[in-house]
This record gives sequence, structure tokens and C-alpha cells, in this order.
Amino acid sequence: MPARALPNEIVWHTYAPDGRSLMIRKTESGWLATCGPNSGESDRAADAIRAALAGSPPEVGKTAETLDAWIAEHAAELERIAG
Repeated sequence: MPARALPNEIVWHTYAPDGRSLMIRKTESGWLATCGPNSGESDRAADAIRAALAGSPPEVGKTAETLDAWIAEHAAELERIAG
């Protein structure tokens, strides 16, 4: 869901699979994702999200592959929306 942004910026707020708040910004220079004290920046949304979620334990019953699939799905949707 897009949230309030600065000019030339698009911001989404969602929740990681473990329930933590995840803020993702599309800026002029790329993507910035923030989850708690962690953040990641990249020209690819998936890489920024992965860096922001780094170090988080997998949800019970989930695997790293499941988290990778979740990241890929959300990043693809964000990049599609952002154009």
C-alpha cells in the first residue's frame, strides 16, 4: 500500500512474514527498505528488502526459500507499480 512520500518518492508499508513492519521507498536513485533497525538500499527492490530483513529468524515452519519467494513476489509487484 503506498504511504506518504516526499516529492519524487513512492513509499509502501507492508509487513514481513514474521509480522514486523517493513517500509519500502522508491527514490530517484533506487530502492530503500527499512525493517526495525535494519535497512537496505539497492537499485533492485528485492535486494533492498533482503538486506532490510537480514538476520531475521525464519517464521516457524518457514524456510529461507519461502522468504526468498515472498521477497521476489513483493519486489516484482512494487517494481511493476513503480514503473
